[in-house]
Amino acid sequence: MEEIVEEDNYIKCKSDSLRFLGKTYKTQKQIYDKLLGKGYDTKTIDRVINFLKEYNFIDDEKYAQMYIKEKIIKEGVNKIKFSLISKGIKEEIINEKINEVDSECQEEAILKLAEKKYNQLMKTENDKRIIYKKIGDYLFRKGYSWDIIKVALNQTLKMDFYD
Repeated sequence: MEEIVEEDNYIKCKSDSLRFLGKTYKTQKQIYDKLLGKGYDTKTIDRVINFLKEYNFIDDEKYAQMYIKEKIIKEGVNKIKFSLISKGIKEEIINEKINEVDSECQEEAILKLAEKKYNQLMKTENDKRIIYKKIGDYLFRKGYSWDIIKVALNQTLKMDFYD
């Protein structure tokens, strides 16, 4: 009787995980947390996760690669890295996938963001130093490092101070 209950629980858990995956691609941790929240025991969840991995329904490396490709247009590496860590992706995988990202793509993205913010601020602010600081703060919050921010600011504002 216990085996039947366990197998039924496994089938329900697998069904819930596939329904959850049907909406969007998920990480192993996200699925684990969702199933745990639904009250399944860890033994059953581990069995379901092994099933999902076996049939390539979840792959944290692929998830990280897709996530980075999508987010690199609007966010810096630091913010992306933090998001992936919070989703349960291992830091080694994150670093490997981030190193594959083209630096030109990052530079293009930060320049677009800086120019867009510059055009917004020019409507209300005249002091270039204040604009420089506001854009710098904005880009820092977006997850970019200070080195790349400085280059983008200098190109956007056509000035070279605060080295």
